[in-house]
Amino acid sequence: MRFIATLLLACHAASQDLYDDQTVLSITSGGSMVDVGTIPDLLARRGARGDQRIASFLSTSRIRTLKHAQCQIVPTSTGSVSHDDLCSYLNEARRYLPNLDVTCSGNINGEVTQLDDSLHVNDPNASLQTQLD
Repeated sequence: MRFIATLLLACHAASQDLYDDQTVLSITSGGSMVDVGTIPDLLARRGARGDQRIASFLSTSRIRTLKHAQCQIVPTSTGSVSHDDLCSYLNEARRYLPNLDVTCSGNINGEVTQLDDSLHVNDPNASLQTQLD
């Protein structure tokens, strides 16, 4: 019975858009954060010719930086540069900049809800997860 409930929940979640039009990424080198906007210049210094479309996009985009979390949020979209394109670019940059640690993914859609009085979590389906009781 639990399997069926889990399957139905998974099917429902899969039918909704999982990602929005933003990319969340973290680029570090030696434990220090590296600004994604500097990657095209770093590649140029190494003599690597990166994707100019993405370099131009990074120079004009409004990128939000969360310093304490060591991550950045880039407003990607299928109309300009998708999060797949940006992540591929950054992973390719690692070939020329081997000290970079890159974590890159689309931003998952979320919904803010009220805290559950008994479980103290904001997951509306937490009561269905018996391991939390």
